[in-house]
Amino acid sequence: MLLNNSKNKMSLRILFISFLVCIFTGCKMTTTKDFSFSLPKINFGKGSIQAHLRGTWKKLDKNTEVRKEPYELLLWISIPYDESLLNHTVIFKGISLKEKDKNIPYLVFDDDSVPFYKKYDGTLTAGVNFKNLNLKHKDYVLNFSYSISDDASPQYLTPVTMVFKKTYNENKLSFWDILMGI
Repeated sequence: MLLNNSKNKMSLRILFISFLVCIFTGCKMTTTKDFSFSLPKINFGKGSIQAHLRGTWKKLDKNTEVRKEPYELLLWISIPYDESLLNHTVIFKGISLKEKDKNIPYLVFDDDSVPFYKKYDGTLTAGVNFKNLNLKHKDYVLNFSYSISDDASPQYLTPVTMVFKKTYNENKLSFWDILMGI
């Protein structure tokens, strides 16, 4: 009975402290506006190719945060661990990003070759990253070719097309939501 009573007292203290914090901080609502893109993924065999256009969070005022440009393009290939592929590289060629409705490339990136590394989950991953892309919030198409090689020269280039569809999400978060991890 005494143990149960002490748990109740601790719960009441935590609730009271949370209430005081909420009162003194004003229980403000923070609005988050997320101008994002879909996350395209292409599965092949046991591996996958994934891409992400990730925006930068900016605080507009005390109550509003927005994720928008500049964006960062992340492109990576993941395959199950195979020791024979550990010293191989992925060669990315002809990487271009264009607006979905237009045929003209909006951005063209340098070719790159990246070695595989073993991730904590046991997969082999190789990827490239392009930062500070000032993109409008529209649909985009990513085109590139890749090859997995044991030296720096491409063997057979596989063409890939991925589509980024624009998404928008707006949330209102209270201090309590943030405190509880919602």
